Amino acid sequence: MNSILVRLTGIFLLLITSTTGSSQEGYPTNGLLYGVKEKRGLTYECSLQSNDTLSCDFIQSGIRQKKTDDKIREELGKAETQYKELIANKKEFNEFCKSMREMLTVVNGGPLPPSVTDRTSIDKYLSNKRRVDRDRLMYQASDEFCTSPTVSKFTKLMTHIQETEKTTCIITHDKFSQQFKRLKGSETWVTSGPPQGACGVVQLSRFEQKAVDGLTSKFWVYTSRKAVTNPTGKIDLLLGSMKCSDLDEDEYLYDWIKQDIPLHCETIEFSVL
Repeated sequence: MNSILVRLTGIFLLLITSTTGSSQEGYPTNGLLYGVKEKRGLTYECSLQSNDTLSCDFIQSGIRQKKTDDKIREELGKAETQYKELIANKKEFNEFCKSMREMLTVVNGGPLPPSVTDRTSIDKYLSNKRRVDRDRLMYQASDEFCTSPTVSKFTKLMTHIQETEKTTCIITHDKFSQQFKRLKGSETWVTSGPPQGACGVVQLSRFEQKAVDGLTSKFWVYTSRKAVTNPTGKIDLLLGSMKCSDLDEDEYLYDWIKQDIPLHCETIEFSVL
């Protein structure tokens, strides 16, 4: 029985080698890998430059919830402070209530507000019945709050808003290239190159072959890692700066074995981060 299972498993695995990165060339050629620790996928295409140098192009895609349960609890913990700030600013309060009531009228089938001159985006929004039904609860909660403002009604409104964020998923997409050298006497390829940037980041990523019981084929796996050689430096960012010592130096394995990502997504947003 065990030998039959091994053979059947081997047949199944061989059927998917074209997308999972099996190669008999002695170096990785192309494939799709799955993040073991991260909700990410990685496709690669490599070409041999010489007997011991390799050039690879990568496309890394990721998906995540816009707001986690912990983040939602943190945001709701600020509700009372935000309530006081909104109530104190009469102009902002009135504008908020006006816009929310206008949207409640729209989702209930009423006329568009005078400020909307192009129906295209509104019609597209209204065609998504599931989202409109969900958002109606938020607009109703805002109407209740605006009619007689209290902290509890504001918290109820914020809960609806945060739940919408929870079921929104962010998709990221990143392209990069790396150069590899083969470790002498092995089937391991490691990145090469001098330290980069203010933090002196050295790439230590590698490709290695992974054997599978019952198969003669081996599968390539990729490990992403970097080391910071100047931890006292800092990086200038758009909204401030970041200490080099805060950069992530953990290892991240990308395996050929499929990794399922359990997420509840009702809305998708694309992002560069």
